[in-house]
Amino acid sequence: ESEFQQVRGEREQYSQILGQLQQKLQEFEPQEPDWNRLEVEDPTEYARQWTSHQRRQQQRYAVQAEQERLNQVRQAELQKTMQQVMATEVARLKEKIPEWSSPEKAKTEGKALLEYGQNLGFSEQELNTITDSRALLALHKAWKYDQMMSKRPEFQAKIKKAPKMVTPGSAGSVSSKSSDINNAKKRLAQTGSVRDAASLFEKFI
Repeated sequence: ESEFQQVRGEREQYSQILGQLQQKLQEFEPQEPDWNRLEVEDPTEYARQWTSHQRRQQQRYAVQAEQERLNQVRQAELQKTMQQVMATEVARLKEKIPEWSSPEKAKTEGKALLEYGQNLGFSEQELNTITDSRALLALHKAWKYDQMMSKRPEFQAKIKKAPKMVTPGSAGSVSSKSSDINNAKKRLAQTGSVRDAASLFEKFI
């Protein structure tokens, strides 16, 4: 890593030198004469100035070509770095959200997350440029929470409509079970937690 940073630093320094050289070449570039007229009036001077002009042009082209080469190297390094970052972040997401190990599941939920994020006010471009797994994980948790909360009234309505199973001689146990259910419902209403929801479901099993 330190060797890579050193090479990158030297390359940046080299790029700065090239920029300074290009600027100097432009500053010391003399005004071009009327080449056709000079060639007729003074062929010897024309040949001398034309040779110097061509040499300066070649120097400028060489500097420009080298700068373009460095830019291509930078772009290749940036792309490689981004690919490595993305691979690391995807692995972290799969670790935190195991179901995303399935490509189909990841694609389905990814599309849902995109729509959810847009509903929160993010643009599609902003969402597509998120590379930090922590941000995506936070968005995923918020999405899951909102899903749970949106189903909560429906869930409570089903609980209220659930039939009471009464068998002969079991009045005491039914009364106790009903009390447990009511208590569980109260806890769920207060906390809205998944754990309390699961606890309430267990009361009907």
